[in-house]
Amino acid sequence: MSRIASTATRLAAAIAVAWTAADVTARAAGPVAPGRVIRLDRENAARQSPVVSALALDRHARILAAAGDDHQVRVFDAASGKLLMRLSGHTDWVRAVAVRPDGAIVATAGGDRRIRLWRVDSGQPAGTWPGHPQAVTALAYRPDGRVLAAGGFDGKLRVHNAESGQVLQTLELPEGDVRAVVYSPDGRQVAAAGRSGVVRVWDGVSGELLRELAGDSRPICSLAFSPDGGQLAAAGDGPSNRVWNVADGSLAAELAAESGGVRALAFCSRGTLAAGTTDNSVRLWDLGTRKMIARLEGHTGTVAALAVDAHGGTLFSAGFDTTIRVWQLSGQIAGDSQEVSRRYGAAVGSL
Repeated sequence: MSRIASTATRLAAAIAVAWTAADVTARAAGPVAPGRVIRLDRENAARQSPVVSALALDRHARILAAAGDDHQVRVFDAASGKLLMRLSGHTDWVRAVAVRPDGAIVATAGGDRRIRLWRVDSGQPAGTWPGHPQAVTALAYRPDGRVLAAGGFDGKLRVHNAESGQVLQTLELPEGDVRAVVYSPDGRQVAAAGRSGVVRVWDGVSGELLRELAGDSRPICSLAFSPDGGQLAAAGDGPSNRVWNVADGSLAAELAAESGGVRALAFCSRGTLAAGTTDNSVRLWDLGTRKMIARLEGHTGTVAALAVDAHGGTLFSAGFDTTIRVWQLSGQIAGDSQEVSRRYGAAVGSL
């Protein structure tokens, strides 16, 4: 970790971190301010600050990786907000990022059609996987860290061996691209969706197609499994966020998307769903009552990415305003996630 520390010392001055003392409560129906704002710096005076298109945490929320349109990925200390390193090598917009659950490797991909791996202890490349015919827009590690699923504009979900990059399975979506992919907390299911508005769910080990979940034919931009794996949420350009029961594919809830579309989803707990929207806010929904319980405001552009620290009860949001905002959730919202995170810490079988 000494290399990370030295890198952080050199680069920390390039990032401004503004602190306030806000706390998001489960009963706050009005707007709430963030507890912390991380402002992404420009690499040089000739460039604008980057739009953030993806966020990812490791299992223990020690590092936070942010991908942007400046072809770089920034890795932060999640607790302090300090910039640890920049990962440079992509030649186009980096649209997807995933951190291996143990926090040792960051995987990145985007418009240059390559998946790159980076060592967190040194910031050095750990491998490059070519071969995707079009841009890669979604990445997800299985919880055991042994495989990495990647989807993009060609409408296929490729499941790679996380060490060698070998394609183990190729799973297809109907009519279009892949914009979102997510594994269930136990790794036994993987779901993907995109332009067609249909969610496909496969067995996370064998690749067998388990079910299709029909939406409203509008593009889906984000998917999220609940912490206990019992529900799957999807949202995008449609008028509502849909939540299905995983066991039988029945519709559990439909939540009005309010104004604008949804670009990011994350479960803050078993019963609380966060949605990042094109109207620059994050909305928290209680799935029991199907009501919005908080509106998190402060972003001045589309909220394109969310990540949740299940142990610390912290929500990270980022998007087109070149900032990452940090929201401290109340214990009432965060409690379920802590219990489930411990439950699903073990690895599942390998492919």
